[in-house]
Amino acid sequence: MNSVVTRVCRSMVERGIDAMVLGDAANVFYVTDLPISSTSPNPVLFVLQRFSPSVVFLTCDGRVVLVCSLALAQHLENNAPWIEPRFYPTSLFIDDSNRPGTYADSLWRGIVRHVNEARLTSGCLAVDSAFKTAWGGQLTAEFPKARWVDADGILKKLRMVKTAEEITRIERATDAACAAVRVARDIVESGVRVTERSLFVEIRSVLVRESCQWNFTSVGGGINSPDIYHQPGDYEVKPGDVVRLDIGAVYQGYGTDIATTLFAPPPDEKCYRLYAVLKEAQARVIKAMKPGARASDLFWLGQEYVRSAGYHHYNRSMIGHGVGIETEEDPFISPGSDVILSEGMVFAVEIPYYIRDIAGLNTEDLVVVTANGCEPLSTP
Repeated sequence: MNSVVTRVCRSMVERGIDAMVLGDAANVFYVTDLPISSTSPNPVLFVLQRFSPSVVFLTCDGRVVLVCSLALAQHLENNAPWIEPRFYPTSLFIDDSNRPGTYADSLWRGIVRHVNEARLTSGCLAVDSAFKTAWGGQLTAEFPKARWVDADGILKKLRMVKTAEEITRIERATDAACAAVRVARDIVESGVRVTERSLFVEIRSVLVRESCQWNFTSVGGGINSPDIYHQPGDYEVKPGDVVRLDIGAVYQGYGTDIATTLFAPPPDEKCYRLYAVLKEAQARVIKAMKPGARASDLFWLGQEYVRSAGYHHYNRSMIGHGVGIETEEDPFISPGSDVILSEGMVFAVEIPYYIRDIAGLNTEDLVVVTANGCEPLSTP
């Protein structure tokens, strides 16, 4: 994803940073596009990262060097030719007569060797918290002339604003989730007998057909709908039941998070009226989203509308969050947030209301902030 690397490098030059050194799996994915998340089609790289970690070096000229396990050799050669690998051996056996030689006998020695070879021993290096926790003390002792600064704050700010390629992937995941919602809605609103488990299978089948993985799929019917931890089971949806769906599809490492409420006929009038209030609150928040808007103002707009509609005790800690590599990431639409919205931010805007043992209602949709306002990414 060259646009991400370009953006990171530009930020490094502005701050006088010679290299960024990253060990957190999400950050490694952000700059390398290696499929190391647990929701990858083949999550072996995610597991391998735990036992044989990788560390990425990104210099301000766009050079990406990965100090990693030799077990990654074939994958990198076939899928990521833009990455310069520096291998260290592991106990994972792969019989390959063309196997390249190792760079160092351990990850630590590989890191030290590369810092020396890249002439970074007295430079300014930005490191993330994962790398600092693992190696910070040793590197300070090994390279006393280097200056170490925080990378987390820089990456947090950059990751809040998505590139066009990131938005495309999020939109692809969102389209799949919306397609799954439409299938589930047709089933529930037809009044046919259906179990939570059957809906769960139908939803995931749609995601697979749309070339997506899933981060989570929540299905709760009737008295189970307010339980956000509920596992779909054999509960059969009854006439008048509320069915709450929450779907996190993933496409090429980027996810979505949408939720909706379905009503088995005939709909419960009390719940239906409340849901209309929640939908209107969400619509008002989305209408107010534009560059320059303050996240905390959006929070109060949404919460106060629900209260003004007669639900005076309604209280939330947030009504929206960023979406991208992780299901919930900065920025958050919360009462204490001083984030100012800017073009390219992607939000899941949600207004839920849970009534214990009766009904769980939620409406959650994705929007991207544009130059003049925002546009929906989800249309279930």
